[in-house]
Amino acid sequence: MGYYLLGVIIALLINVVRLFITIITGFSQRIRNIQKLGVQYNITEGQCTKEKPTPGKVAFYIADV
Repeated sequence: MGYYLLGVIIALLINVVRLFITIITGFSQRIRNIQKLGVQYNITEGQCTKEKPTPGKVAFYIADV
């Protein structure tokens, strides 16, 4: 049981770090400059796309991670 809980905690920490890095990337100066060109940062895909993600998709992504 101890190995299972250790694995769950490690997976949780990895996902929290990934989410934190994704959020920081979304607020970076590079992304702000790219948005001036008309391209939006899509947090659910982790890349820049032409359409902005809906609030429902973003909420589901954060809840899923």
